[in-house]
Amino acid sequence: MTKGSISHQTVSCILMEGYVASQIQLGFEMADAEALTGSGDGTSHQNVQYYSWHINLKASDYESSDGAKQHVTHFLGITPSFDSSSEESIKDWNLVLDSIVDLYNHSPLGKQHGSLLYTVDIFAKLVGMMTDHCAKEKKDVHMLEELKKSAVLQQLGKQKILDSGNQELVPKFYTKYCEVVSKLGGTGAWNALPLETQHAHLARMSEDLVIGLGKDVYQMMSNKEK
Repeated sequence: MTKGSISHQTVSCILMEGYVASQIQLGFEMADAEALTGSGDGTSHQNVQYYSWHINLKASDYESSDGAKQHVTHFLGITPSFDSSSEESIKDWNLVLDSIVDLYNHSPLGKQHGSLLYTVDIFAKLVGMMTDHCAKEKKDVHMLEELKKSAVLQQLGKQKILDSGNQELVPKFYTKYCEVVSKLGGTGAWNALPLETQHAHLARMSEDLVIGLGKDVYQMMSNKEK
């Protein structure tokens, strides 16, 4: 119970600190979870589209002393969207999760955890979605399923790189790099590109390379492992 009054500045600080703490907790629980499901839907108000998301997972029961876990549902927020397309919905999913991942990784708790959390790790753990029956939401689920498949292949590819070291990666990286430079018009055209554009091409190239390695690993798996 509060005596007296609280200033507007204090209220703002309390709300912001609570929000940041909740985002860090979300990051911690998603990093710790073996799997998760999501749900979401949208509506419009005065010609502005809004989306709401939830995440469902098993998290530690903080009141238990034996490390027991329980099913929990966490609210990810309501955000405005550029339009009502599935493509924008997927972008918004990425933005929401990117924000959580960034806060968690920069927090003392995230640093104490010992490893960085990536948005791709969250998508790899996604095993189901719940929404309504409209065609747009069904398309959202299909696109999230494709994101999940890509995320799994990236994880498999990264693990292969860690297991094999740079001996296998370097020649493949160089071959891919030469292909990208050639498609863009050669070394002269590549050098004329702004550094940001070069970095964007290299990032996409690296992602494609890692996914390719992941596909090789996946094909060699047994049906049970798949």
